[in-house]
Amino acid sequence: MPATGPHLRYRFGRFELQPQERRLLENGVPVDLRPRALDLLSALVQRAGHLVGKDELFREVWPRVVVDDSALQVQVSALRKVLGKAALATVSGSGYRFVMAVGVVEAQPEPSTALPRHNLPLALTSFVGREAALTRLAQSLARARLLTLTGAGGCGKTRLALQAAAAVLDRYPDGVWLVELAALADASLVPQAAMAALALEEAPGVAPMQTLTAHLASRKLLLLLDNAEHLLAGCAALCDALLRDCPAVTLLVTSREKLGLVGELSYRVPSLSVPDAAASPEALLAAESARLFVDRARLLKPHFSPTPQNAAALAAICRRLDGIPLAIELAAGRMRAMSAEELSQRLDQRFSLLAGASPGSHPAQSRHRTLRSLIDWSFDLLSEAEQALLCRLSVFAGGCTLQAAEAVCSERPEDVPQVLDLLAALSDKSLLVAEDQAHITRYRLLETVLAYARERLQERGEAARWHDRHVVHFVALAETAWPHLRGPDKRTWVDTLAADQDNLRAALAWSLAVPERTESGLRLVAALVSFWLIRGQLSEGRRWHALALSVAPQDGDPALRATVLNRGGILAFQQGDLEAARPLFAQAIAIDRQLGNQVGMASALSNLGGVVLELGDLAEARALQEESAALFRVLGDQGRLAQTLLNLGSTALAQEDWMAAQAALSEAVAIMRSLGDHHGVGNALGPLAVLATQRGEHAQARGMLLEALAIFGETGDPRETAELLEELAHVESLVTPDLRAARLWGAAEQLRTAAGTPLPRNELATHAKRVAAARLALADDAAFDRAWREGAAMSLAQALQALPI
Repeated sequence: MPATGPHLRYRFGRFELQPQERRLLENGVPVDLRPRALDLLSALVQRAGHLVGKDELFREVWPRVVVDDSALQVQVSALRKVLGKAALATVSGSGYRFVMAVGVVEAQPEPSTALPRHNLPLALTSFVGREAALTRLAQSLARARLLTLTGAGGCGKTRLALQAAAAVLDRYPDGVWLVELAALADASLVPQAAMAALALEEAPGVAPMQTLTAHLASRKLLLLLDNAEHLLAGCAALCDALLRDCPAVTLLVTSREKLGLVGELSYRVPSLSVPDAAASPEALLAAESARLFVDRARLLKPHFSPTPQNAAALAAICRRLDGIPLAIELAAGRMRAMSAEELSQRLDQRFSLLAGASPGSHPAQSRHRTLRSLIDWSFDLLSEAEQALLCRLSVFAGGCTLQAAEAVCSERPEDVPQVLDLLAALSDKSLLVAEDQAHITRYRLLETVLAYARERLQERGEAARWHDRHVVHFVALAETAWPHLRGPDKRTWVDTLAADQDNLRAALAWSLAVPERTESGLRLVAALVSFWLIRGQLSEGRRWHALALSVAPQDGDPALRATVLNRGGILAFQQGDLEAARPLFAQAIAIDRQLGNQVGMASALSNLGGVVLELGDLAEARALQEESAALFRVLGDQGRLAQTLLNLGSTALAQEDWMAAQAALSEAVAIMRSLGDHHGVGNALGPLAVLATQRGEHAQARGMLLEALAIFGETGDPRETAELLEELAHVESLVTPDLRAARLWGAAEQLRTAAGTPLPRNELATHAKRVAAARLALADDAAFDRAWREGAAMSLAQALQALPI
């Protein structure tokens, strides 16, 4: 077994593995491997010749993470595509063995070079050819702020754009960011897609485009908008705004047609170069299309090479397929079952009808027919089960997990075990891409294949059936997630829904398209409210909510309608639109009273109380919350009772009814502690600290605030942390008029700005008075302002570290 060490390198065949540098070289050139595949390769190479069990591989490659066998199979498949199938031997049911001869060399560690941040995906296969195109694109990006790559489907626009973007990473100190648009159906959501790529949250009351341009105004970065052709208006509006307001932002776009903006530079992506019909084996590889075919064929037949016997067939294949990259990859995927000569003969037979095409036809039209015919041929060679699954997978947007494919695409329970094998077969034939994303394997169809599969599904007359199954699955997923989105595993469920947001949008669009399906749409809207709140996607959530209510029949399920009204009111309330939130809650209450639905009514009463409180009607707010609390006591719902008591205590506090406030808040804290609701405890400790401050108990108030801040420091909620920092600043200003209060207020202000949650209107006057009093007590405006700026420059973690002990 090879030795291990800090700077050992392993050589096998034309490859060198450098574990310390975390890279694999092929003939001295880095190979793109995803991190898990690289970890798996290291584990196997360091035990070359020995059987390595699955459990051992899971422990080493996925430490402290539970994954299934499919995750391991995907990484093994990725390695075989690079190294050749024979490099890894499968020992059925046990594990794998690395069978290539391995040599070990010692090397000095190389200094690491930090690259700008980016979200570009790691390629699963090597990039072949296009050297001149890459040089031209690099030059174009240096002189133009908007560059659009155009061309028909399958010509390689996306892959070329990704390679070009990676090549210019060092030009952009603020990174290179990919915005994937293929699965997006609504052009109005293009700004939100860009925000998601940049990890920006929506600010209440601020248009997403405004948030985006404000963030990018002073940054130098490259934004890559991929697959823009079906969203031209939205992409053009985004690019126009960024070009005007963000002078250091460069835009790279892939689309089947130009955006049509002033200053736009375009580059039509050509087909790959093709060899002469009589090219020798050596001359054959001078053509890009032939090199791509050979590279992909070697994933299936590691020792495949051009020879005098097969050179003519290889040249004919590349010429027949017009050098179209996707067509060549699909054809190469058939090399497992036939020789190059057989493949060439089959293509001749299949494409004979193309010979009658009009001599004057446009080259782009000819390439489109070529690709379509090649996909037709690939589809016809599939088994019936493979064809059926490929068509059914087209109902997904943005790909799917194995579990989702099994749930949606299986006709009968006994078909479920076959799905994984069928997915693997489609992947082997280059019709499907398998990717490891955050320990989960996701499967997706390439855009051109996806459009083709959707057409075939329509032709079969089965689109409605499988779209309906897709909706059922994602309604169930969202409703399962709903109760967890306020619990300790909130992050896991948010990430789960985020990974399938394109599918959730597709399910909403399908279910809200006709009245007969709107019940599913209403259920999905109701279940996603917390997700939209947590993700800061309030505008999108409100659009779906308004659409659902507008298309749903008035004589539908009244209880469901009341739930949607109530939760939609929460979205409007959190966005600061009190005038819209109030009637939504009121309508929900009216329906629930008529139905006798005490649970729904109690919830809506409490929510309406919050709106009325912000509007300044303390008496009405208190009455609504008291009625809500009484209902929750009768229902025995301790969790919701505690939340309502928190709202009631805050209202009594605003009324300066200290005794009622103390009683309600203390009971709320006691219930929340008993339920293990740390988040709720943190929320309730804030107003209790206010009460302690009112009584002059500053030490007790500080202790409560520090405990609450410790809780929110763990959950990382900037809005709630800002509220507590503001109250702590007030306490500090009362105890010792120094610069600490100013720093805390500055940190709180920055947190609110970042979270997009300004001070509630009913708190503005009180806040201004407190700051003015602290400034006056310090008697040094310059020092106060300087401390405020210091606090504003702190991150959330720094603000918490700077707290008084």
